Amino acid sequence: MHWVIQDGFFNETGMNDLVDLLARFEIPHTIVKVVPFVGEIIPDLELDGNVICFGSYSMRHTAKKKNWYPGVFDLEDVCERLYTTDNKWTPHFLNNDSYQCRFDEVGLYADHMGYDLFFMRPVSDSKVFAGNVFEIGEYWDWRKRVVDLEEDDGTSLRAGTEVMVSRPKNIQSEYRLFVVNDRIVTASQYKINDRVQYSKLVDDDILKFGQQLINEQHLADAYCLDLCRASDSIKIVEVNTINSAGFYHARVNDLIIAFEDMFTDS
Repeated sequence: MHWVIQDGFFNETGMNDLVDLLARFEIPHTIVKVVPFVGEIIPDLELDGNVICFGSYSMRHTAKKKNWYPGVFDLEDVCERLYTTDNKWTPHFLNNDSYQCRFDEVGLYADHMGYDLFFMRPVSDSKVFAGNVFEIGEYWDWRKRVVDLEEDDGTSLRAGTEVMVSRPKNIQSEYRLFVVNDRIVTASQYKINDRVQYSKLVDDDILKFGQQLINEQHLADAYCLDLCRASDSIKIVEVNTINSAGFYHARVNDLIIAFEDMFTDS
C-alpha cells in the first residue's frame, strides 16, 4: 500500500516516527504539500493499488476524486449519527446532556441556561474548530466576527454551522484509542486534568471499556476513539478521523502494521 503524508501537518514526534518507519520498512510513501481547504496535493500523484492518506482532513477530497482506497476514513456522517440519534453509545458520552443548535444561536441557549462557561464542538467531524470550553463573552466576540462582520478566519465556520453545547465537566484524564478493523491497535494518554501529558501507558480498564464499546457497533474500518475519566467513571469524549488525528505517544509501528495487514494488496 502507498502512503501519502502531508509535510509538516503534525508538529510532533509521531509524524517523524511514521515517516522514518515507512522508510525503514521500505513501504512506498510520498510526502506532499496540501492546498488548504480544497485538499489538492502537490505534487499531483497517479498511484495504482491501495493508497492511504495522513494529514489534513481536506485530503479526503483528493482521495475521493482519485478513488484511492482506503484513502481517508471520512466520519462526517458517522459522527452526525452518533451525536444526534440514540444509539448504543449514547449513555456513555461525556456530553450526552448536550443541546444541538446553530452556531449563531449558542449565546441565546447559554444565556437561557445561565452558562458563564460552556463546552462547544461541531456536530460533524469537519474540523471547523476544536471542541473546547468557552466563556460567554468570548463567544459573543467570536459570533460578531463570524455572523455580523462575516470575517473569513480561514475555516468554513458559518452562522448556520450545527454545534453541540453542554455544561463543562470535571475531567481527570483523557486517552486516545486507535481502532483498525474493530480492534484497538495502539493507544496513548494525552492529558491529566487540564495539563497535556503524553504517555504510552494506558490503564487496562480504559482499554477494556473501549473494546467493549467497539464490539457493540461497527462505525468504520478505522477511527480514533477518545475516552476520559470524569467523576470516577469512563466516558466517551468524541470520535475522530484517524487520518487527521494526532498520534501523541501511541506506538506508530503498531498502527502501520495494522493498516498494512488490512489493506495491502494481496
